[in-house]
Amino acid sequence: MTDFKSMMAKAKEDASKGGNSKELEPGSYTCILKQAFVNKSKSGKLQGNFDYEVVEGDYKGTSHRVFRNLEHEVGRSILVSDLEKFGYDAGVCESEHDLDDMLKSCALSHPAAVLTIYTKNGYTNTKVVEFLGYVKTDEETEAEPVPAPAPTKAEKTKPIKQEIPEVPEEEEAVDIVVGLTVFYEKDGKTLKGTIKAINVENETVDFPLVKGVPVNAIKGVAN
Repeated sequence: MTDFKSMMAKAKEDASKGGNSKELEPGSYTCILKQAFVNKSKSGKLQGNFDYEVVEGDYKGTSHRVFRNLEHEVGRSILVSDLEKFGYDAGVCESEHDLDDMLKSCALSHPAAVLTIYTKNGYTNTKVVEFLGYVKTDEETEAEPVPAPAPTKAEKTKPIKQEIPEVPEEEEAVDIVVGLTVFYEKDGKTLKGTIKAINVENETVDFPLVKGVPVNAIKGVAN
């Protein structure tokens, strides 16, 4: 098993060569922008860095770093053109820090593009030929939150129907007086009669044909 120190040494070697050590030959490649930022070269010149990764063909997985010299008119013009293809306006940047932020933001959106690599006067040049759109990387896809699974039939619960007890309406108070015609209950039946007498002591009333009806048996006044 490879030890950690060896793995880190290999990673440092690859990083110094722009990632995968395989050199890209002149031609066209479909790539994704993985990283972009502003820094200074070994000679102290301000430059824009674009780290691409080939996603198709024999060179799939190979990294390719592109430098744009910000202290040269041509380099600045090409950088602005690259960003415009990706939907970013570098013309609004007021400082190198603004441009650095824009490059990093652009890289986070992972634009895919066709790059053409060619040699001229002994130098290797890279041109962004066509913007293909923004893509999700494998890392982003894996990190994407997974929605909670829908509950199974066994897990689904039926809504609880709450029975609300009916509140009986309060009976309207009746002033019991002689001569008042009322409805009253007797032996499970509702009868109608006119009060002929009131027995205060035992709280009953008398009707012409029925005597000793409890006052609480009176249900209402008859119209």
